Amino acid sequence: MTEKLSDTARKTVLDPLLEAGWTLLEDRDAISKTYKFEDFTEAFGWMTRAAMWAEKWNHHPEWSNVYNRVEVTLTTHDVDGLSSLDGNWRASSTRFEKAQVWRLRGPRRTPFLCRSHRTSLGLTSA
Repeated sequence: MTEKLSDTARKTVLDPLLEAGWTLLEDRDAISKTYKFEDFTEAFGWMTRAAMWAEKWNHHPEWSNVYNRVEVTLTTHDVDGLSSLDGNWRASSTRFEKAQVWRLRGPRRTPFLCRSHRTSLGLTSA
């Protein structure tokens, strides 16, 4: 059974989260972070990968998506507060973030346009 984080464990689990841009919510025992992506497809792709992990671990975030932003809140509802599951969820989502950064920096492909259209749109060099 999952337990609410003790005072000692809170420091160990929360310090790296806060350094990574997560914030403690004032009105409840939870943390939140807003992720920003290149576009809706990138945001939704990240959510899909995160959802598969969340389902596997049976620990689901509270989240919302508007275009290229995903707002995530983590708390463990079974214990009415933060638990080690929230730290685990964040650690796995960091892997998704690193994969996303690589994809955002990689070449953007437009396979459905012929070369002349890609060139005219500035998507490739002449």
